[in-house]
This record gives sequence, structure tokens and C-alpha cells, in this order.
Amino acid sequence: MSKISRFLFIFEFYSFIDSRMIEQAPQREKSDNILSLMVKFQINGSLQKIQDEYLYWDKIKYKANDCTPLELWSAIKLDRYLKSKKVNFHSYNFHFVITDYIQKSLHQFDMHIGGTLGSNIGISETDKTKFIISSIMEEAISSSQMEGAITTRKKAKEMIQQEKKPKNKSEQMILNNFITMKYIVQNKNEDLTIDNLLYIHKLITNNTLEDVEDEGKFRDNDDVHVINYTKSEIVHTPPCVLTLIVS
Repeated sequence: MSKISRFLFIFEFYSFIDSRMIEQAPQREKSDNILSLMVKFQINGSLQKIQDEYLYWDKIKYKANDCTPLELWSAIKLDRYLKSKKVNFHSYNFHFVITDYIQKSLHQFDMHIGGTLGSNIGISETDKTKFIISSIMEEAISSSQMEGAITTRKKAKEMIQQEKKPKNKSEQMILNNFITMKYIVQNKNEDLTIDNLLYIHKLITNNTLEDVEDEGKFRDNDDVHVINYTKSEIVHTPPCVLTLIVS
């Protein structure tokens, strides 16, 4: 997968992040008893279902039967840690786990796409292009609506297909998403350079920020937070601006 393709994945991933405050999970226990519990749950199959659904602490704590919620959480975290892969991004380290269910789903996805978009049998290049454009359009509308865009699918499709000028911020968000995703698909084999990243930022934020000068550039201050306004809580604080400086 190219760097710019990975960016598309990350871009879509953050479109699905819920704005609600996430309950803080406890630190896992570290003891021989937890290791024994993990093996027990692996053998009886109870761990498989939890890992396939990749449940978080707020759901797992209610599934403890013959152990405490913290013990169950610790056994699950240990299993995930042992199976995890590490990714280094700048000065940050991330860990992720590819579960059996994810592997199965990705295989089915690959087989499905390979038999439709990748096949030359029965599908002309023109039809393939139309199908891809249609898919990007649907994704642009859905992503924007998740981010707060208010409009109907009919109006959004009409605006894109007839190349109408956006009438409001919601329509601008949808058009930006469509243009950005189309650009990424067309340039998926290119390296994700700093200039390319900033250009993508400019595409996705076009005419949607309070200050147009902020489009296509790194921020120069730390006055930014993701806030749950219903509870007046800070959900996420991004890295310090000094860590964004590129030499």
C-alpha cells in the first residue's frame, strides 16, 4: 500500500470517530494469574468473540463472569499486546492488532473487489470508471454527513453531477470530500510528501475554515482542541505545534 493510500485510510478512519467522551479504561494488571486467565479464555473460546468484535472496556466490564471486570480486561489487553504490531510515526508509537475476523473480512473484500473492479470480463473501462466515481460520490456524502453536513443525498448528488457551485458550508464540505478522494485515488501510487499532504489539506478545507490563510498549511499555535460541547469536556488535544516542525 502506498503512503498516499494509507492517508486515505487514515482520513476515512477519523471520519468515523465519535465525538462523545470515551470512558477511561483502567490500567491492566500484570500477574501470573492474568496469564492463566488469558490461556483459559483462549481455550474455552470466550476470548475469540470479544476480540472479533474488538470490544472496549465500557462493554467488556459487563461480560466478566468467573473473574472481576479488571481481570477480564487485563487478560484481553495481554492477548492484544502479544499479537500487536508497532508503527512509528514521528515521535509517536502506535500499536494495532489484526484479528482473525479482520483478516477474514479483508479477504472477502479483496475477493469481491477483484471480481468486479479488477476484472476485465463483462465490465468495460468506462463502466468501471463510472462505478468508481459513483462510489467516491457516495462516500463523500456519507463522510460529510457524519462530520455534520446538513443536506439531502439527492441535492448533494445533483450538485456534484451538474457541477453546481456550493450554496452553503455543508455543500462545500461534500464537494471538498469528493474532490479530495478523487485526487487521492488518481494519485494513490505517489509518495505522501509534505507538499502533497498540505495540498490535500487545502483541498479538504477549501472555503470551510474561518481563516482562508489556514488552508494548506501547518498550524502555528496550540489553540486547538476537540471538545464535547454537551459536557464541556476536552476529548482530544493534538500534539504540540513544535512537533510539527519539518526540517
